[in-house]
Amino acid sequence: MSESAPLSAAAQRTLAALQAAATAALERKQRLGQYAVTWMDGKPVLTGGDTASERARLLKTLADATDNPSRVCHLQTMLAQLPTSAQSQ
Repeated sequence: MSESAPLSAAAQRTLAALQAAATAALERKQRLGQYAVTWMDGKPVLTGGDTASERARLLKTLADATDNPSRVCHLQTMLAQLPTSAQSQ
C-alpha cells in the first residue's frame, strides 16, 4: 500500500465519528445476538448471532428465491460464510 498524506483535522473528526458509529453498531448487534458481516483478509466474514437459526432462515429464503439467480448467489455466499457448529463453539 502506498503512503498517504496526513488527514486534515476535519477528515480526522469524520474518521473518528465513522469508527465510533461502526463500533457502536457492532456492539449493539452483539448485545442483541445478531450476526454481523465484516471484512477480513480480503473477504467477508459472518460472525456472531445464532448460527443455527440464521442458517435455517437463509435456507428458507433461498428456497423462496429460486427465480432470482443473483439473489440465489448472494444467499449461497452468505450460507458459505456461516461457521459450522464445530467452529462456532
